[in-house]
Amino acid sequence: MLHRTGSAAVLLRAAARQQLPAVRNSQRGVTTTTSPSSSIIRTSLPRPSTTSQRIPSLHSSLRNPSAQQQRRTLFENYKRRIEHERETGNLNKLRLPIFAAIFTIAAGLTLAFYGLTTYQAWSEKTLHNFPPSVAKELRRALYYATDPSTYRESLRHYISALEKAREEGLNPLSREVTGIKIEIARICELAGRTDKAVEVLRDVWTSLAQGVAKWDEEKRGDGRERTGLVKRAVETAVRLGGLLIEMEGRGKEGENVLEKAVEMVLSEERRREARFAAKGKTAPAASTAVAVPSETVLPSQDVMATDSSTGVDPDDVENDGWLSPLELASTFEILATYYLTTNRAYLSTPLLLHALTYLPAKSCHAATLMATISTSLASTHPASAQAWAEKAIDMATVGTPASERTDDCDEACVVAMCNLAELRWRDGDLEAAGRWFRDAGVAARKMQWDEGMKKVAEGLEMLEKEKVGK
Repeated sequence: MLHRTGSAAVLLRAAARQQLPAVRNSQRGVTTTTSPSSSIIRTSLPRPSTTSQRIPSLHSSLRNPSAQQQRRTLFENYKRRIEHERETGNLNKLRLPIFAAIFTIAAGLTLAFYGLTTYQAWSEKTLHNFPPSVAKELRRALYYATDPSTYRESLRHYISALEKAREEGLNPLSREVTGIKIEIARICELAGRTDKAVEVLRDVWTSLAQGVAKWDEEKRGDGRERTGLVKRAVETAVRLGGLLIEMEGRGKEGENVLEKAVEMVLSEERRREARFAAKGKTAPAASTAVAVPSETVLPSQDVMATDSSTGVDPDDVENDGWLSPLELASTFEILATYYLTTNRAYLSTPLLLHALTYLPAKSCHAATLMATISTSLASTHPASAQAWAEKAIDMATVGTPASERTDDCDEACVVAMCNLAELRWRDGDLEAAGRWFRDAGVAARKMQWDEGMKKVAEGLEMLEKEKVGK
């Protein structure tokens, strides 16, 4: 019995030792299995029975008491803050800034929408003559052309637009294609690449001039298309010549281009004169070049009475898109000014007189031309120069209607006064010269014209030195 009892006790203790790890593992969440035929103990983690037990759902996380408590606390804080502002009276003070902010935002959105729709309307109106592929590149080019830092991108899209236009079969001499090239020249000029701008403009001008010559050789007659070719050729030549005369060492080249532009205008004016005669109408007075002035070149009533509709008859086929009177005058004026700056007044005066015939009888631009004519005649025809200067002052001060007055009137007045001062100086009347210089200085300071004030200061300084020398 004792032996059996002892053996039973030993067996009980062994069984207890085998069950103890299972109890401990169950407390840890680990299950142990013992194979009936083997003494190997296998352990594994408990597996959830369903997916919902494995991954908490969104609803269960939202139902988290701690998260709900945080949201409730935040809402209560805002509520208490609003009640505090209301009790202290600060809430009423905040209403105006809030409404102002809302109004500002609404106004900004409205302006943005208006700007976008306006741009789209302008773009469609401006680019409606272009095929979609060309218009797409032009929109991008115009967008990048607004910022100097993206001029390169603008040029790239303009060049791409030219390539697309070529693929679409657009006429290389058409207003659309030549307009793209002129825009390329403008961007090059703004970017500081005047040499590239000159190269592009020269190519356009040469192509247009050849196109006009070919048109006349084929005797295709007159018409709006030919007039457009001549007009674009003249405009391009004036722009090209203006760039060249401003470049160092290329003044003569620019002079030649401007002279050809004037020749084209005179030739076209004679052609138009013949067309007027064929219709039984009187040719405009400006269709004939003005001869070199004689000893007394005084402002005549015929010149001053020229109507501004010179060269264009809006009631007839002559209204075919030819240059406007102001554009015609500018073509002659730019070459005349270059002659004047290079001490060739004998060439400048006839061009200025011719340009004056295109302008309205009473305008600030006419006053400017009169003052320039006075400058041109000062060294060779003093009496005529004085008459033109007085006429310029009269036109700038009382001759031009107040509704049409611009800064050109004031500048013309200053130039004419300085001319009269120099003429009085040459006659030996230093007192009168000083008065004219001082009057010119008052007018220049009133309009804050730096160039005019500089000219007056130089004139007064030289006049004082002359007085001291005497």
